[in-house]
Amino acid sequence: MALLIAVIGLYGLMSFHVTQRTTELAVRLALGPQAWQVFAVVLRELMLVAGVGCALGLMASVSLRSYVSSILFGVSATDPVLLGLAIMTLVVVAILAAWLAAQRAASVDPAVALRRE
Repeated sequence: MALLIAVIGLYGLMSFHVTQRTTELAVRLALGPQAWQVFAVVLRELMLVAGVGCALGLMASVSLRSYVSSILFGVSATDPVLLGLAIMTLVVVAILAAWLAAQRAASVDPAVALRRE
């Protein structure tokens, strides 16, 4: 259940980040870069955020293993299979969310986005 909540939150965060930068991305597109270049910039930034988040989460889960082991039954707090599965799930969702958000950002019509602002 916690993984599902984390996945939904991760997608919401990625989407919100791109929505907040719509004007900036529209200005970039209006100044000349191709849509694929804006796509690459957004995808790179979002994957950096996801990578840092996964690294911090892994460090937190290992450092809080005594607390986590008290609420887990039948599973080790440092089980490498479960930690790896959770991280891989979050990375796959982060890639998908970043891909969708970057694709939406690259398809923004600069005139419409700037006029809305």
